[in-house]
Amino acid sequence: MKRLDAPIARTYSGAASAAGPLLFVRSTRRAKLGEWVRIEGEGQQNRRGQVIDVGTEITVIQVFEDTLGLKPAQASITLAGETATTVVGKDLLGRALSGTGEPLDGLPPSIGEARLPIWGAPINPIRRQHPSDFIETGVSAIDGMNTLVRGQKLPVFSAPGLPGVELAADIVENARPASEVAGVLRSRSSWRRARCRYRRERETRPR
Repeated sequence: MKRLDAPIARTYSGAASAAGPLLFVRSTRRAKLGEWVRIEGEGQQNRRGQVIDVGTEITVIQVFEDTLGLKPAQASITLAGETATTVVGKDLLGRALSGTGEPLDGLPPSIGEARLPIWGAPINPIRRQHPSDFIETGVSAIDGMNTLVRGQKLPVFSAPGLPGVELAADIVENARPASEVAGVLRSRSSWRRARCRYRRERETRPR
């Protein structure tokens, strides 16, 4: 007897266009967010992807592998009808896996104790503890007009020639309590270089 909730795969010939790791497919039926996708190209290995946006006319698919050499108009795109899941269990401890869950340590795939969806349930904002722990940044415009509290993000947007790095580094250096603040700006390496340069300039600055 066939299950009523069994996933139904649908295959489409060709994508409308591609941009980097994204494929744009027209007229997909019953597509859903997070749905697994298999992309086949002539003379190429199969690729995997996932639906990241569903519209009335266009469905956007993110391809996990490199799209170099893939011809969108000639690709065969199969929507699996099921969302992404992963194996969980104690036997995964110490294993080395790829971003898609494939073993990298030469051992067979894990059977695990269960298979659970990757997409978790959204957090209920009503059940969150009300933030109340004030963090003093030392910047009067922030402390007075855009007060920062523990658990809150403070984006710092900048442009060439403006002291965005210096401002972010100054907040990380001088915020109280200091253990509650961490900073990320652009890539980690550029953040480290910028912070080191800023600290050197501060140490050599005449007092």
